[in-house]
Amino acid sequence: MAALIRRAMDLGVVSEWQYRTLMVELSALGYRTSEPTSIRRETPRHLAQAVTRLEEQLHLSPTETAHLAGLGREEFHEIYLCASSPSGRKDVPDSSVR
Repeated sequence: MAALIRRAMDLGVVSEWQYRTLMVELSALGYRTSEPTSIRRETPRHLAQAVTRLEEQLHLSPTETAHLAGLGREEFHEIYLCASSPSGRKDVPDSSVR
């Protein structure tokens, strides 16, 4: 909510005074630390397939793919493969196999 209010001020939709008032109200309600409802995290539907296809086309190991993304292998797997696979899980092949 705070980010939306800030963006509204940056775009000139609300004045600086309105921005400050809204931020004070958010603080008073405790919404700056914890918003009133949680938003379900989006999960990409086809990302795992795209990553797997790129690995196969470029003959990359999972470790190399993660390195190109600037992540560790486990972190890459968690972000790009687990969340987007239908079951929520995908086996991480051993990089020594390739």
